Amino acid sequence: LIYNRPVNFLHTAFKNYISNLSPRYLFLRGGSHYQFSMPDHELLYLVISPFLLFGLGRCLFSKEAKVKLLFFWFLAAFIPSAITKDAPHVLRSILILPAPMIISAYGVGGITERIKGRSLFKGQLLLWVLIFAVLVSFVHWWQDYFNIYPKAYSWAWQYGYKEAVLFMKENYQNYDKIFVTKRHGEPHEFVLFYFGWNPQDYQNDPLKKWDYHAGWYWVDGFDKFVFLNDWEVSVKAACPKAEKCLLVTSPGNHSNGWSKQSEVKFLDGKTAFEILEK
Repeated sequence: LIYNRPVNFLHTAFKNYISNLSPRYLFLRGGSHYQFSMPDHELLYLVISPFLLFGLGRCLFSKEAKVKLLFFWFLAAFIPSAITKDAPHVLRSILILPAPMIISAYGVGGITERIKGRSLFKGQLLLWVLIFAVLVSFVHWWQDYFNIYPKAYSWAWQYGYKEAVLFMKENYQNYDKIFVTKRHGEPHEFVLFYFGWNPQDYQNDPLKKWDYHAGWYWVDGFDKFVFLNDWEVSVKAACPKAEKCLLVTSPGNHSNGWSKQSEVKFLDGKTAFEILEK
């Protein structure tokens, strides 16, 4: 009676929902999906957190329905992320915008009104300190976004597939079979795109291999391409003696007998792919 699908769904959704409200997620470290947020960077500036909380309180206890709506908007915006996997998920939390900004501004307005008659600067000093703190936070984010993030996390954007596929395209006629690792995602998508493959030819290819499991359609090969899980490469990337084969794999992940032709590096200098032949 207790352990069943509806109960499990509600339990998981509640746990996911709470994770979206985590201060660590919102104000300190952000999400773990690095395509959608920079690692170790907040989604909302930490300096606005007290104003956001105060603003939420003002919205909740406001007598105006349109103001109170902001409070429920903020809470409801995390539901899509809560009922799906990989929570907390930055992209699925995007429905919250621009509620935090409006609510924070409402909180700032409420605090400055309260201290206006008791402050020498009539609340203006608080505004200038807040503006300065937000600018410092933004400059820090901006510097990391342009100077660190592109290099350190190019792997999160599957950098290197273009270079690897262009090598395959240039040498396509020289090989009977081309093995490619799935280490960094779905390689067939990059092959089809950068080769400029005719969609109809791909759909009707008698050599196309795919299967459906874990809620996903997995392409394992078409034409002369064979796509392998990274842990299968050293075993299944077998080239018949009468054929010439190309292997695009993760660093050092291959059996004996392959000779290295080239390599593709991430922007941080680490090797993304090794390209070998046999």
